[in-house]
Amino acid sequence: MNVHRLTVWAVSCALALGAAAPAMASEQAWPAKPIKLIIPFPPGGPTDSLGRQFAEKLRASLGESVIVENVGGANGSIGMSRVASAAPDGYTLGLGAVGTQVINPLLYPNPPYDTFKDFSPISLVSEYVNVLVVNQELPVKSVADLIDYAKKNPGKVTYGSAGQGSSNHLSAALFASSAGIEATHVPYRGSAPALVDLMAGNTTFMFDVMVNSMPQVRAGKLRALAVSGAKPDPQVPELPPVAQTLPGYEVLGWFALYGPPGMPKDIVTKLSQATAAISQDAELTASMAKQGFNIAASTPEQLTERMAKDIETLGPVIKASGAKVE
Repeated sequence: MNVHRLTVWAVSCALALGAAAPAMASEQAWPAKPIKLIIPFPPGGPTDSLGRQFAEKLRASLGESVIVENVGGANGSIGMSRVASAAPDGYTLGLGAVGTQVINPLLYPNPPYDTFKDFSPISLVSEYVNVLVVNQELPVKSVADLIDYAKKNPGKVTYGSAGQGSSNHLSAALFASSAGIEATHVPYRGSAPALVDLMAGNTTFMFDVMVNSMPQVRAGKLRALAVSGAKPDPQVPELPPVAQTLPGYEVLGWFALYGPPGMPKDIVTKLSQATAAISQDAELTASMAKQGFNIAASTPEQLTERMAKDIETLGPVIKASGAKVE
């Protein structure tokens, strides 16, 4: 190679490397601008509180702003659809839940997204149990008592819920089928009216999240019998799990971090590791415990396994209940 050609070749290489440098630097510098976290529910309430506090901890961990955007509607499906269709550059994330990622796709005849194909799972963020409660005047003080009462009163036992396909509906439906009892579902427009009717003695039992049910228990208006997790919950360690009476029973609610499909693996890993570190934050743990949330974390693979397990568990329950959303 003569000197002229060598010079041209060297200049060409330098120009090519120079052009590639900004792109390489950009990839290495993520995040280089604010990140959007979509919460697929309206502002206010425990879910919004969890998302906003998590966003602040994520900002501190990544050193970049995390802007929360509430996009409610269709039981969370509208917000998560926006996550699924966003650019896979790590700048749009979503706080999915067992409702949006497991229950909705089983309830809707034509779900707006595929749980496994249309997202990049990143990490669990929190878990929570439902509490099994009964009217204070009902003559039952344990899960075994409730099952016995139902068997002795066929056709008379009812349970309320926040609506068809809600977490507390499915918790109760699985309970009834596991216990082999007959119980009629009474859906309401939200947990509040369902709890009011339970306190009035118009229904027999109900499962609901701690933030709704435990204040009524502590006020002496309801009696708590058990939790829906497979083991005692740290927030109410005095309550046994339903599984103590019905082995294998478990319904855990959860929230998790997702991105659009095709996100770079290094960004997913960085976010998963950041969430794992956040799960050890004492301030966030204490704050969320007051609302019944147990801060958690996982690998993307573990989150995928959790979704598959819940679909396997809840799919038959939803089918048997006939619950669907048109």
